[in-house]
Amino acid sequence: MPSFRWSRDGPDKLVTEYAAQCKKVLGRFVNFVQAQNPKAVEIALVTRKLAQAFMGAEAERGVGAKTWNDTLKLLRATFKYLLPAGAGNPFYNMVTKDAETVFRKPFTPEELKAILDAAQDDDFIRPIIITGMCTAMRRGDCCRLKWKDVDLARRFITVKTAKTGQTVSIPIFPLLLGELASLPTQGGELVFPEQAEMYKTDRKLLFTRPHVLSAARVSSSRRANSSGSRGC
Repeated sequence: MPSFRWSRDGPDKLVTEYAAQCKKVLGRFVNFVQAQNPKAVEIALVTRKLAQAFMGAEAERGVGAKTWNDTLKLLRATFKYLLPAGAGNPFYNMVTKDAETVFRKPFTPEELKAILDAAQDDDFIRPIIITGMCTAMRRGDCCRLKWKDVDLARRFITVKTAKTGQTVSIPIFPLLLGELASLPTQGGELVFPEQAEMYKTDRKLLFTRPHVLSAARVSSSRRANSSGSRGC
């Protein structure tokens, strides 16, 4: 399961987000069990065969090895603490998957230009794409960027990244400066409040805008990393 890191936002936000993820996984499991065996209304009635079927269904959804392993660990721990004494844990001894290292190939300048051209009229996703291209920040960091971390006068962004916890100072390139300066208001806490809200609930929709990526003719194998090249 992911480790927590104390940050300026405090631990409560991380705990809340993690709890929401766990609730979503458990809800999906409950729905699966009810569909497969409506009579399994007690946790002790979940068989190993049913547990294996759910994990198989998770694999068929196309989730990565880490996500699959996190789901298995969550369910194994849940059953460990909720089952009556002496009851067998249906997730016990299930083997985790080997997490593969993914090497993503950066977009070429031509691909970046094509994406920007396709997103030109999309006021929702364009600012996030430009921020990612100009800062090399991760998608979540782009969406959760705060005005207090943006110095337009000195043209620097200073943030603590969610992935590493390191504080970095990033110059604001002209393309990003123009995008930030064009925003209607700087009075709120978040630079991109609507995008930050969507990032909480539907990250896939936010970063697979078909009318942008398809228009730019970006292959499906490259779509998962649409904001990772510093090139402006």
